[in-house]
Amino acid sequence: MNLQIIIFTFIGVLAVSLSVAGVDVASLQAHTIKYNDPFVDEHQVVCDALKTPEETEHEKFYKLSNSSGGSLGYDDMLKLTVWNMKRGFKYRSLEYQLNFPQLSWRKQILDDIFDIFKLACHNAYVPAEFLNIIYEMVMIYYNNIFPIIKEPEPSRWNSTSDILERCKSLMHQLPLHDIAGTIDFVAIGGREVHLNPPAEMADSIPNLDVFIETLWWAFSFSYGACYYPAGYRSVWAPKYKKLFYEDFIHPLIGRWVNSNANYGVMIGNFDVESIMQNVRSCTHAAYAMYSIHDRELVRPLRSPDGVNYKTGDTILDHDGDELNSID
Repeated sequence: MNLQIIIFTFIGVLAVSLSVAGVDVASLQAHTIKYNDPFVDEHQVVCDALKTPEETEHEKFYKLSNSSGGSLGYDDMLKLTVWNMKRGFKYRSLEYQLNFPQLSWRKQILDDIFDIFKLACHNAYVPAEFLNIIYEMVMIYYNNIFPIIKEPEPSRWNSTSDILERCKSLMHQLPLHDIAGTIDFVAIGGREVHLNPPAEMADSIPNLDVFIETLWWAFSFSYGACYYPAGYRSVWAPKYKKLFYEDFIHPLIGRWVNSNANYGVMIGNFDVESIMQNVRSCTHAAYAMYSIHDRELVRPLRSPDGVNYKTGDTILDHDGDELNSID
């Protein structure tokens, strides 16, 4: 069943409720969800998601049915769609920000990582509103995992967090150039260096979670972009990678590789495929700027053939032919 049918089913009370709540009903009607569950009461799920919880109740309110990981269910897709539209995740306004006090240290780290990416990668290629939605969705994921999994000690991030803050203060927009909206090259030392993000074996894994994918590439970007500005990189870089793997990626692995969701519905009016291509190109540019291609991280996933690794190919195809790699 698609969302348009759902909305028309609820014409009257629900449609009015959606509009009053500030939800763009027309946008909601324009999208569909592929994976309908006949045992889900869409009316109840949507009505519950439309409620406005007290700020102190956010931790309890923003809960998914499948809270510990794995594929998002149909009801969870409905919840995330309505939460995104109603609360305007793309704006991240103070009025509607999610409040998860127990995750405040995570918020600080992710704020820096996403801010670094936004400062460097032009909004025309990767819209800040898209990244804002991803940020809030990921925070909801973490809110569902903890306290099921014990939170790590935030103090172990102190020195790394200080370096991210310093890196952010030094960040500037990368000199990226595009062809028809797709990032094509970066200007380095007066040269036009074509960008061909390396393909990975993990690219053959179907249905990867877009929220966690974007989180990973934003982290990888910060790793590359802050590698030299950080100083003491022989100590900082491996520590940063280890901490992020353990505290931010490992708890989400089960959801990253078991996705079966329609992200176009949940995110809204964005060309997700094109944006994700630019996300990877921008991430690759961070390593290109410092000529550290050999240090570009690969996703900590197991591919169908085993451990993930770079294939030697690129993810981009330019008029049917691959561009010359900068590696």
